[in-house]
Amino acid sequence: MTLPKATVRTVCLAALALCASASQAAITEYSSLATFQSAVLVTGTDSFNDLTRGVVLPGPLNRTAGAFGYVANATVTDAGGNFANPFYNVGSAADTWLSTDSALATIRFTGFGANVNAIGGAFFPTSLAGVVTPASVTLVATDLAGSVTRTLVNTSESSFWGFVSNTTLVSLTMVAVNSTGTTTTNFFPAVNNLVLASAVPEPQTWALLMAGVLALGALRRRQG
Repeated sequence: MTLPKATVRTVCLAALALCASASQAAITEYSSLATFQSAVLVTGTDSFNDLTRGVVLPGPLNRTAGAFGYVANATVTDAGGNFANPFYNVGSAADTWLSTDSALATIRFTGFGANVNAIGGAFFPTSLAGVVTPASVTLVATDLAGSVTRTLVNTSESSFWGFVSNTTLVSLTMVAVNSTGTTTTNFFPAVNNLVLASAVPEPQTWALLMAGVLALGALRRRQG
């Protein structure tokens, strides 16, 4: 079968464009779960509902979100440097949130697999009593090419913010801050329904794509 030259040219250009986009790393942000899910292939959610509310839980925590594994840790920076700080779970028995035992703590998510390219969830501040409070949280999403920082104002346990990279995701950190962007002892960082996702084709898919490009190139040469 002989393919039209225009068809061969279109397929090859599309494949090359995909390869080029993979080499130019970028992080895209999404403010709703629906748009986030439309940008990824496979998702997994950690609801934290297996945790017991009101219990101090030393980190690091080895967790899973669907088929994806990750590590959660909480740290505090003082004059002497970083030291581990336990998690403290808040929310309700029916809907538990992951939070910290110190308002000054940074929650850090790491240890993703090479196929994890996206992360999202509800990121919000709580009071000492574990109640959602009007304040802000600052998120820093890092992939192999760099970082994106976003401060979310007056979010809640039902809010959503997500980051999708076209390269491997390295980490996500969050802190609770006041209106000036400063951490204080008044607000505690909390997370609900953390979503991890694979947003780019698996290596096998890229291999098939490149094989297709080579085959089309050979066909094009044969056609003259």
